[in-house]
Amino acid sequence: SNITRGGDVRRRGGVRRLRDAVLEGAEGEQADVQEDDGELINLAELFKKAQEEKTSSLESNQALQRKLVEYLRTVKKSDEQKDAEKSVTDQDARYFKCLAQVNELRDEMARLRSQYDKTAMEMKKRFEDKEKKAQEIKDAFIEFKRWKEVGMT
Repeated sequence: SNITRGGDVRRRGGVRRLRDAVLEGAEGEQADVQEDDGELINLAELFKKAQEEKTSSLESNQALQRKLVEYLRTVKKSDEQKDAEKSVTDQDARYFKCLAQVNELRDEMARLRSQYDKTAMEMKKRFEDKEKKAQEIKDAFIEFKRWKEVGMT
């Protein structure tokens, strides 16, 4: 249009327009560069803020994880204490149950011992009675033999 193949400008006003267009383009590019610089600066600030937020979030996360570990440790200790208390309670219950069984068995043993002693005394008396009767029979037999020997002579 205003520029020919050789690069000449046909009209005098065309140079102005070309110059203005070039200047406008340069100003536009400069404005674009300034706009791009502004966006870059804005992006750099946003990136820096994002990094700061990330760092802050990581620190917060670590603090919360430490708190969680401490809480879980406390809960675990509490559960262990409950288990230990339950275990102690169970052990006490089993101990008292065993003590009751031991006492029952001692009572049963004393009862059986008394019964066996009574039976042994009865048997001993019967034995002594039979031994006495056997001695009486023996003595009577000896007496009978003497009497028979005396009577035969």
